[in-house]
Amino acid sequence: MLLERRTTELLQAAQSAFVWLGLESAAKIIADVRTEIDAGALDDDERAEQLEWSVHERHKSLLPSNAALESAFRVRLVEMPEAFSPA
Repeated sequence: MLLERRTTELLQAAQSAFVWLGLESAAKIIADVRTEIDAGALDDDERAEQLEWSVHERHKSLLPSNAALESAFRVRLVEMPEAFSPA
């Protein structure tokens, strides 16, 4: 994920997107990352590396393949097709 390259806005957008897709567990990972970053996790290389590894493992267990994400998109498409229409 290369956390040190993620802006607060990007993390917030990712968290919101996961919630919108109904993937609250994935959104929780992002929320936890934001909390850790706010607490200074990126100021210490070892702590940052541990956070990165933890996020990777949690993400992999929740979304082991793109199929879960694709499925969430398909459900949303059926529920809100207008959200996928060009503006």
